[in-house]
Amino acid sequence: MNTIQAQTMNTTEKKVIEFFGTFGTDKDWKSLLANELNFTSPIDKVSGKDKFIELDIQFRQLVQKASVKWMITKGEYASALVSYDMALPTGDSLNITFSEIIKLDDNKITSIEVFFDTAKFYEFLSKMKKE
Repeated sequence: MNTIQAQTMNTTEKKVIEFFGTFGTDKDWKSLLANELNFTSPIDKVSGKDKFIELDIQFRQLVQKASVKWMITKGEYASALVSYDMALPTGDSLNITFSEIIKLDDNKITSIEVFFDTAKFYEFLSKMKKE
């Protein structure tokens, strides 16, 4: 591995950890995103920074904390297991692990692909009181 490859992997890891560290805080996370960001999950698929921000704001309202449990990087790609501590206004809580594949370009997140237990997530959401 040459020095440039090592620096890229180091930067990728730092940016991914920085992004997940913003969950449950008031830290800026929107500046970490590229305008052409693509997001895919078992539930949603969106293209563009603005559409992702709309979706992520909804998700972030449920998240108290996100912790990267494990990550590997190769160049501008990262694969991470992320543990989310979530809570509903009803008091119900959930700890769920997502597998996330993230791609960066010019130190901005350009792609996020997420895999998780949708049955467990839907069961949690079903506990939300109807307004």
